[in-house]
Amino acid sequence: MNNLKILVITALIFFIGTLFTNAQTTEILSLNANVVQARLVKPLVLSANGTALNFGSIVLKTTVGGTVILEPTSQSAHTTTFSDAANLSTIGLAGGTTLRSTIPLFTVTSEILLAYKITIPDDATVVVTDAVSNTTMTVTAFKYLHSKLAGLYTSGTTASKSWASADGSDTFALGATLTIAGSQAAGIYTGTYAISVQYD
Repeated sequence: MNNLKILVITALIFFIGTLFTNAQTTEILSLNANVVQARLVKPLVLSANGTALNFGSIVLKTTVGGTVILEPTSQSAHTTTFSDAANLSTIGLAGGTTLRSTIPLFTVTSEILLAYKITIPDDATVVVTDAVSNTTMTVTAFKYLHSKLAGLYTSGTTASKSWASADGSDTFALGATLTIAGSQAAGIYTGTYAISVQYD
């Protein structure tokens, strides 16, 4: 009889222990459940209005040379200034596409409130060349005027490194500085530059 009681008690202990173990296992699995997530973000799109960064037609009046500065004042306007007007001047006859100075306007389409960065050329990285004389000029001091940020931003301006758009659509106008040598050959100078946007 005692052996039977011992057997029954042992069976109950085993059964209860098994239930307790199974309950523990279920609870641990529940507590350690991991969540898998992913956010699919629409790509940044950078588009241009097709207008060139054009310094216009410049008259080299002396053998000193100087610089021509294109500076955006709004998304559709700019100023043209010279380091020394006694050495340089510009002409802007109506009807000539290469005579007047122009600046490009870029549009950035992005994910709403997701920060992105605009990258413009560093100094001394852009050269324009005249195909006839094979002489060059350097374009430096690139700067842009953002539609929703105050002030002009250069490649070294830390405040311009990250911007989150509230509506997913921004624009910015681009300007730069052209350096002309005193002995610069007359001609039509052309070149290209790189500009990009990326999520920060």
